[in-house]
Amino acid sequence: MIYETDFQKQIENAFLTYGASVAQERAIPDVRDMLKIGLRQGLYAQFTNKLTHKDKMQKAQKSVAAAMNQSYVHGDVAMYDTFIRAARPWSYRYPIEDVQGSFGNPSSPDSHAAPRYVEMRAGEIADYFFAGLKKNAIGEQWYSNYDDTEMIPSVFPSIGYWNIVNGCSGIAVAMATSVPQFNLKEINEALIKIIQDPNVSFDEIYCAPDFATGGTITNAKAVKESLKNGKGESIRIKAKLEYFPDQNMIQATELPYGVFTNTIIDQLATLTNENESYGIERVVDHTKKTADIRIYLSKGANPKKMLAKLYKDTSLENWYAINMILLDNGRFPKVFGWREACNAYITHIRQCKRNEIQFDLDKALARKNIVDGLIRACSLADRKTSCRERV
Repeated sequence: MIYETDFQKQIENAFLTYGASVAQERAIPDVRDMLKIGLRQGLYAQFTNKLTHKDKMQKAQKSVAAAMNQSYVHGDVAMYDTFIRAARPWSYRYPIEDVQGSFGNPSSPDSHAAPRYVEMRAGEIADYFFAGLKKNAIGEQWYSNYDDTEMIPSVFPSIGYWNIVNGCSGIAVAMATSVPQFNLKEINEALIKIIQDPNVSFDEIYCAPDFATGGTITNAKAVKESLKNGKGESIRIKAKLEYFPDQNMIQATELPYGVFTNTIIDQLATLTNENESYGIERVVDHTKKTADIRIYLSKGANPKKMLAKLYKDTSLENWYAINMILLDNGRFPKVFGWREACNAYITHIRQCKRNEIQFDLDKALARKNIVDGLIRACSLADRKTSCRERV
């Protein structure tokens, strides 16, 4: 049978369905635990396959395979990259994976070894995500995996707002999210203040971004307003540049978040090749676990002017967007302001704690029923024994 339909409406509906699917199932994190579905699936696979910090290190292939066998559907390369990123101290403010082997360095995003050469497990911090799962903390918020053989959590209890401190970014269909990184102690202090006084002023709970790679924020006032609204002016970050007159050298450390040393060196090479009188004699990269670029100046170069030129002409000064689009209870993406995001987490963790308490209560009541029955049985047995003795 043939039905008449509006072709344009069909295309629009299909596009909206696809867009919602990408947002919910890949690109946008949930406001409650601040995790994208891919990392959540990977961590849960490690949790259920004894690949946590309490267990011995295993080849990274095992973690990747566990995730793909259980629920992850986007391929081994994407899953491995997700794990590796979660282990890097220059990518995550507080890494949540333990790794042994060559898992990269701040020089390049692709500097890690293949999974067969790297050992991996969920780090100690990951325990805070799992806490309460065995006590039904998330209630009925589970879904079937791709072959209906296992149930997967759609959100973690996540004691402590752990993952907002690590920030996130993602590109969905017609939208993108970008949440900066924060200091965990400051986050927890802000949450405590909100719990104690829901009407506390924004100034008292505001936490300035604090990136894993350091750097200096030069537009703090605008950033504060952007976080209050959940979007607005981007964060302008400057690298730490220090001049050493005895060596006529500028040392670059604490690069803007997301900028790798290879990028800076390539930019400097281009500048000196295009203009031999730019003022740079040579560049040496001493980067190991942290960025360390040493820029030796030409004779006669003005250090103050060179500092200004380096910020202007390279990514030693860069921007990080603020666009806090997050999934509201795992369903629809929306812009969350700073206070609203904190309130969403507090509501979530309160419900998780209620569920845990109810679980313990139900378990205790079930045990009480058994004990009451045993007491009753013993009492009846004692009566029968007493009657026989009388007879």
